[in-house]
Amino acid sequence: MRKTVIGLIGAVAIGIIACATIVIPNNSNEKSTTQSVTKWKKQAPQLFDNTGYSKLIESDVVNKNVVNESQIYIGKVTNPFGIRDDVLDFIINYFPNNESATYAAIRMEQTQVRIYYAKTDKEAVQISNNGEIAIWCLANNVGFSKAEEYINNKDKTSLDTVEGKNIDTEIRRKLGWKILGNHLSKVQMDAICEKGGY
Repeated sequence: MRKTVIGLIGAVAIGIIACATIVIPNNSNEKSTTQSVTKWKKQAPQLFDNTGYSKLIESDVVNKNVVNESQIYIGKVTNPFGIRDDVLDFIINYFPNNESATYAAIRMEQTQVRIYYAKTDKEAVQISNNGEIAIWCLANNVGFSKAEEYINNKDKTSLDTVEGKNIDTEIRRKLGWKILGNHLSKVQMDAICEKGGY
């Protein structure tokens, strides 16, 4: 079982996602941010009615790592979670009645965004290792085969754009041939999943 989990985590870490974001430019105003949040609240009210999701917004890459306007456009992001809109849409529709799975899937996408923006390969590996808990929690919630199925289906969405393919290439470059793993036991990861807010 542990080898299956390690294999799943490794496969996800290397090829899971091209889910990056274009961050709201420095010259964006508070009104446009509010409008985008309002749009997403209408589309997926469950994400905003649940206080647990505020942790995803508070830790959002958009808010903490503002990217300057000269960076390459890597996907449309108007949601407060800082992941590509098409990927968030996919997650919402894939897990319409499973808030725990939705939370884990959004966290997985945020991890990929952070890996993409990591300044060094060492930093990317650390982010990947820390992000493995979301993969574990998703698999605990929906089962390992369903988690793997989700990842494969989501990858089709992520890699459906030129930007997504470029992001995937960069993530693979940063994580390729590295030793990955968070060194937590199954019991420790289960406890984190149970507590939530990871």
